Amino acid sequence: MSDKSPLTRAETAVLVLLGKGKSVKKAARVLMCSRCTVATHIANIYNKLKLENRNIVSAVVKALMAGYIKLEDLEGKPDA
Repeated sequence: MSDKSPLTRAETAVLVLLGKGKSVKKAARVLMCSRCTVATHIANIYNKLKLENRNIVSAVVKALMAGYIKLEDLEGKPDA
């Protein structure tokens, strides 16, 4: 996570997990929170990144381009 990132650690973790292909349910399980909490983080990500096209691919691409996450964060198997 970049020091200049508008995303919280939790939001960044959700973005990386979903960017790796995890479902909201699996992300919630990994982060030990509810699916509702993950959904709230996703809404916050979309708002903070000012995305009109609200899908996770757009969020991952914008975060990568801005340097908020690194490509290495997304490497590995989705269920790893």
